[in-house]
Amino acid sequence: MNVIAQGEILISYHQFTVYQQGMKRPHFDWPESALEKGFAADLSAAAFAAETSSKALIEVRVSPSGKEPECTIVIPFHVKGTGVEVSSVMSEKMTCELSSGDYMLCMNAISLGKHESTDEQKMKYELTFIPK
Repeated sequence: MNVIAQGEILISYHQFTVYQQGMKRPHFDWPESALEKGFAADLSAAAFAAETSSKALIEVRVSPSGKEPECTIVIPFHVKGTGVEVSSVMSEKMTCELSSGDYMLCMNAISLGKHESTDEQKMKYELTFIPK
């Protein structure tokens, strides 16, 4: 797997969003069906439910075609331009260069233990783009 970006963002309102580079962060409604699935999405953006509202590690990767990791959530995703951005409501965005085209976007949520000061879960979210 090729890691194309890694960083920490502040997750707010228990959600983070992946969307087209240069686009205004989209707003998604969360109907009951989206809450049950853990995400709300269209073909060019997705909002994922997060375990906690705290700082989390985000890792964005590209997988060679046909090598799909085990995934919590898998959705179709189309990259229109030169990449994507990842952010939450009150965080700075993380920009990732990625070739335009159709992908399957795989999201994994991984617990890294508890924060010593707050006793909240430390989380890592892996976002893997798998070319179609």
